[in-house]
Amino acid sequence: YGSASLVDDRHAITAAHVVAGATAVDVIDASGARHRAEVVLFDPDLDVAVLRTPAGIGMPLGFHDGEVDAGVLGRASIARLEDGAVTVRTTDVEVLRHVEIATTDIYRERDVTRPGFEIEAAVDPGDSGAVVTVDGAAAGIIWARSTEASNRAWAVDIPGVVRDRTSRRALVEPVDTGRCSG
Repeated sequence: YGSASLVDDRHAITAAHVVAGATAVDVIDASGARHRAEVVLFDPDLDVAVLRTPAGIGMPLGFHDGEVDAGVLGRASIARLEDGAVTVRTTDVEVLRHVEIATTDIYRERDVTRPGFEIEAAVDPGDSGAVVTVDGAAAGIIWARSTEASNRAWAVDIPGVVRDRTSRRALVEPVDTGRCSG
C-alpha cells in the first residue's frame, strides 16, 4: 500500500514501488470507497507511477511551478490502511536541498539518478507515494526515508510527462508493472 494523489480528474500519482508487481490496483477515496484503477505509467528508474482512476473520485492538485529550493516549507498528506480503514495524516515538510539523487532503480539492479529534493519530515515505512505540496500544489513524490537520520526523506520531482496535460491525457492504456520490488 501507499499514498497517491489526483493530478486531474482521471490520474493519480504515486511511487512505482507501491504498485510494482500488482495485477490489480484499487484506490480508496477520502470517503473510504474503493475504486479499481489501472497503472498507465510505470517508471522503475524514477520510482514514479501514474494510475488511471474513475472520474470524480476527488479533488485534483495543481502543479508547483519551478524548482523547489532549500528552505521552502510544504506539506504531505500520507494515507494509511489500518484495520481496513483509511486514515490520513498530514505532516509538515521542509525542503533541505534540491539534488540529483544518486541511487538505484526500484529493483536495486542499476545505478540511476533522480532529480528531486531532500526533505525534513516525519515519514515512516509505508508512506511512499505521498505527494509533497508547496503552496497547495504538487511538487514531488516521497519515495524513501533515511535509515540514518530521523525525519529525513527524499522526494522525486514530478516528471514532465505527468506535468504536461497533453502527455498525461494520453496515459490511458494499462502497462506492465514489472515484478514486486520488495
